[in-house]
Amino acid sequence: MPEKKNKAGLVVSGGRIVHALYADDFLHFTNNPVLYQQFKELFKKTFDIKSGSVSVYLGNKITVDPNRQNTVLDQTEFLEELLEKFGMNDSTSVQTSMVSRLSGTESGEKLDSAEHGLYQTMVGCLLYLSCWSRPDISFAVSELSRFVSEPCHQHMVAVKHLLRYLKGTKELGLTYSKPTGLGPTDKVDLLWGYVDSDWAGCPDSRKSTSGYVLMLNGAAVSWKSKRQSVVALSSAEAEFVAASSMVQEVIYVRKFLDNLGFPQQKPTPIYEDNRTCVAWSEGSVGGSDRAKHIDLREHFVHDAVSCGILKLELIASAENVADLLTKPLGAARFQTLRKILLGYK
Repeated sequence: MPEKKNKAGLVVSGGRIVHALYADDFLHFTNNPVLYQQFKELFKKTFDIKSGSVSVYLGNKITVDPNRQNTVLDQTEFLEELLEKFGMNDSTSVQTSMVSRLSGTESGEKLDSAEHGLYQTMVGCLLYLSCWSRPDISFAVSELSRFVSEPCHQHMVAVKHLLRYLKGTKELGLTYSKPTGLGPTDKVDLLWGYVDSDWAGCPDSRKSTSGYVLMLNGAAVSWKSKRQSVVALSSAEAEFVAASSMVQEVIYVRKFLDNLGFPQQKPTPIYEDNRTCVAWSEGSVGGSDRAKHIDLREHFVHDAVSCGILKLELIASAENVADLLTKPLGAARFQTLRKILLGYK
């Protein structure tokens, strides 16, 4: 087949190049080294760049192990800098990220201006960490973020507790590995996820917390822990609100994977531990008195299921990984779910 050139002057011989950009930092990915070499030469004519295999990107260490056929993303060095910066190097490590829910009342005296600024800096750094490589601290960071405008003594104790947890787990990160083909979702490039909520868990507002995570090749690729904006009148409604939030992310990630050349041929399986929520997603909403109070936007879940975008599947509460993103858990269960979330075999 004769070679052809596109408008950019690249020889089109099959393959794909991904240009991932964050401000002035970028990464390139390709499945065609020849095509990429041509692209790089053209790119250098316009931009002064440094090229080579990536090892650290925006504070994230990227380790590719051909023997184990996995890729690890961690922020160990960034964490060590944080512990040094906040004087937590000599602190005693703890087993979980949070002990109990935080409240805006009965939390002790308000912090003075100096401690207030320190608290905001701490939470900002931890938010960056939770967004990149540590979904296991997302719930704790979400809780802490609610009090950045008026933190109290108990909130400072909680943020230091989280730093103590990170001190003992600073080498953890996300491990993406080649699937073994042993399970129903253990297939290369197959997206799946978990969704959950903690009904009326907020002690101040009685609002619920939504938590979801999307998994790909063994570890999390997208996650969220956030207090819901409305008060749910039942646990099923709280679960449905959480599922509706996740649907938007599933649609986006599926389209993104399609653009990368990995189309999802079947509905994305989402594991949920509430039977009523699963039934509602399949159309068992109309005519039910218990469902009349649900806002119409939540029926977005049902529409997505009908269109084959995703499918809610029932799972035991003890196995729902998203539970880790909605509430404080005991050490044993927290560590079990964390292992799945981060992709550790």
